[in-house]
Amino acid sequence: MGIRCHRAFFQEGSVEKKSLRSVLEKHPFMKGVKPEHLDLLSGCVANVRIPKNEFLFEIEKSADQFFLIRQGRLRLELPLNPKRSIVIQTAEENDIVGWSWMIPPYRWHFSGRALDDIVALSFDAKCIRKKFSQDHELCSELCIRFSTLVAKRLEETLLQMAHICD
Repeated sequence: MGIRCHRAFFQEGSVEKKSLRSVLEKHPFMKGVKPEHLDLLSGCVANVRIPKNEFLFEIEKSADQFFLIRQGRLRLELPLNPKRSIVIQTAEENDIVGWSWMIPPYRWHFSGRALDDIVALSFDAKCIRKKFSQDHELCSELCIRFSTLVAKRLEETLLQMAHICD
């Protein structure tokens, strides 16, 4: 399947890019990120729309994006076979999803399916990794933020599993 969505990457200096930067600077995940780093990140982001029941990403496929959900809900799932999946978590408005883009070989560890029509910001991972090679402080900042996010999600998943097993 792969991602089928309306996607519009914006040119440097465009009105859309500036408005996307303002969305980034207001998001809790980006709180405290330096203005110059927000400028770099906004050059790697696009608005996307994903229809209900479509996949944003699928397990084992190339992880070349991560997403900031602006509207809608996303189900993170682990497929057991073509007809059955285990729901790991549900992401919703203001959640960041996708950390697989940071860890070689850059393959998704889960699948993400839209439970509703989704509006999101899609970050181009190749673009960001290229910026990392030019700005090590940006790399360190995002690695810390994503490590914190992964740890929080792991803890939530373990607590969910503990309740299932009780």
